[in-house]
Amino acid sequence: MAGREIKDVRSDVDALPQVLRRSVTSDNAWERKRALQACSQLLAACEELRRGDACKHFGSLVGLLAPLTCDPMPTSRQLAVTCLSSLLRMQGE
Repeated sequence: MAGREIKDVRSDVDALPQVLRRSVTSDNAWERKRALQACSQLLAACEELRRGDACKHFGSLVGLLAPLTCDPMPTSRQLAVTCLSSLLRMQGE
């Protein structure tokens, strides 16, 4: 990735807990799913870049994502688990 793209990923990760909070607590299942898809992609990019930026928000992100592992939508549950797995792998590095 180019330097600018890395900077963009970093600023996106910094804003992740604030941006996700409204969407993941929404009553709209589609909005929760879309937020989880975006989170999953962003965390995968951070993991690929071997950037631990998300780890400074580890507690906040786990607090937002963990309850979604019980979401009524199976896709949202799986995405929440994927996000948590990425966070745990980055935390372990």
